[in-house]
Amino acid sequence: MANKRLPEAPRVKKPRGIADDDFETLVENSELLGIRTVKVHGERLSDDDASHAENMRIRITPNIKRRGDLFDCRYNFETRIFAPDDKPLAVIDIDLVATFEFATRAKVTAELVQRFVKEVGYFVVFPYAREGIESIGTRLGIGTITLGILQQAGEKPISASFVPASERRLAAEPVVGRG
Repeated sequence: MANKRLPEAPRVKKPRGIADDDFETLVENSELLGIRTVKVHGERLSDDDASHAENMRIRITPNIKRRGDLFDCRYNFETRIFAPDDKPLAVIDIDLVATFEFATRAKVTAELVQRFVKEVGYFVVFPYAREGIESIGTRLGIGTITLGILQQAGEKPISASFVPASERRLAAEPVVGRG
């Protein structure tokens, strides 16, 4: 099945008053301490045949908690899958927390942290969100969801594709190579 283009994400804008030098210093002096999954939920919302899933909407909400030189960035990925008639078929909800440490003596402003979350943190957690959404979609029997690549200036993947469960190749099928 062909890739479906997702609604375009708003472009990330640099907050006014933040010098690129300040931001670069922050990034160079930041350390990722860990990523953890704190919520995983997947649910079929209908007994209808979900193999015809055709549309997906994803809402990503970051929340920041600062603790001195540490901060936790919690990202909620709420994904809804719809039939061609826009009837909800499934929901996948994943929360990931990335913990960062700022090892710099420079003042870390709220504006710098916001920019860091949008331009660095999201790219750190996205592979985990991608794996979770794809895995749960498969387990729910709606087929394989593949999230597209991220764009540096965007906050969402630019595309997603579905392969209905009825069209997936069975893992037990032998793959015959050319000899």
